[in-house]
Amino acid sequence: MLSAEAAPLYYAEQKSKIGTIELSLKPSIENQFTVDISSRCVRVANCNIDLLEDTRIKCQEVAPPVMNDSVINVRIPTDPILKLPCPKKTEKANTEKVFCERCSAKLSSKKFTRTLPLPSAAWHEITDTLLCHGTHKKMVNGCYPRPGDCLVGEQEIWIAWDVIDSSHVYVDSTRDVEHAGTARVTAALHCHRCRNILGRVVYDGDKVHWAIIWKHSIKTTSKETPYHLESYVAHELLDASTRHVSYRFIILPRGTTSAFRGIRLWMMGGDLNISSSLSTEINLVLSQIGGSVCKNDKAMKVLYTKHSDLTLEGIWADADVLSLPLDLCLHLWLTLQLSSITLPPSKRYAQNCRVGYIRYS
Repeated sequence: MLSAEAAPLYYAEQKSKIGTIELSLKPSIENQFTVDISSRCVRVANCNIDLLEDTRIKCQEVAPPVMNDSVINVRIPTDPILKLPCPKKTEKANTEKVFCERCSAKLSSKKFTRTLPLPSAAWHEITDTLLCHGTHKKMVNGCYPRPGDCLVGEQEIWIAWDVIDSSHVYVDSTRDVEHAGTARVTAALHCHRCRNILGRVVYDGDKVHWAIIWKHSIKTTSKETPYHLESYVAHELLDASTRHVSYRFIILPRGTTSAFRGIRLWMMGGDLNISSSLSTEINLVLSQIGGSVCKNDKAMKVLYTKHSDLTLEGIWADADVLSLPLDLCLHLWLTLQLSSITLPPSKRYAQNCRVGYIRYS
């Protein structure tokens, strides 16, 4: 059973841009860790902490350990190898058959006529730099799939409504107005059999035009890398940070009167690699509560606290608002609480907030 006050045997936080590994150890295993420069890894209590891709340990002595709050802190310098960014290969998966992740209900009624890649999340904001003769009419109307199309993104797919089997899904009656480059009216899309939330539908007047389906809520006949809710939320925050000035967000549950008011979240960095002796136990708990286990330990470090209806002051006065479904908000809150347990007690609080991280692939 996990204990919120139990300090982990070790906790490692690798910062690729700064070029260090910050390792926190219990005094009882001070002599049980070694740094192997040739094999590019740190060994702690019979466990290996592998380096991020394209990094190596610098060929110099590790700084002497420092005792702090009954925890030994070690700083290990690394040397990142910089490479020119190469474009990602566009995923053209065989998504002709789409099923609900929870109950396996078939969601697609026919084959797609075309499978195309989605543009980046901030495509609408950079159209001014791409077009020299004013804004094109199609740019103003926005990007959307034509009948029979499937547009594949990193964490979601856009499907024309004529492909969806309407007898296996139902649309929430509550409608919202979203501003994703262009204003659009949306509503939640659920599986008819198990009530699993699949994504959103977009209206054209009074008719449903197309659907935004999250990859972590479906499965296909192709062999793809599994997608997870935790990774989806992380990419939503990363995309939002490119469109907003602030890295502080108020995450509110969408269209609900629940007692849960939301989460205040401050992004501190998205280039970390987290290793902890409690990671296996955290994954076990996530699987027991029905959550998805993200095997990749790439993480985004955040400060978080529960949101209240009080007037926003101080550092939260200029925070931007993100709306997510209630079940995603609750899952995110639980995931953040579990991630805080893997940190040593001396590193769990900062700026009157708790410290946690969100893993993503």
